[in-house]
Amino acid sequence: MTKTKEMQNSTSDGNASTLNETTKVITFVILIIVIILNFDILCFQEIFTTLTDRKHLILREAAKRGLKYHVSSKPPSFFSK
Repeated sequence: MTKTKEMQNSTSDGNASTLNETTKVITFVILIIVIILNFDILCFQEIFTTLTDRKHLILREAAKRGLKYHVSSKPPSFFSK
């Protein structure tokens, strides 16, 4: 069974999309590592945790590099104004 041209294009587009997302994550990790290595105290305002794991990624990389403590506020309730 041979793939049609549409199937080949959709497969290659999917791979490009996955590669693009992987590149974004790697770039983000490198940026965070560079920032963490240059500062003793980091303060982030509005790091969202909904539908993203960036906050956990930052905390994990910070802990690996010696920043042991962090403070986070609880997210507001869904019905808050």
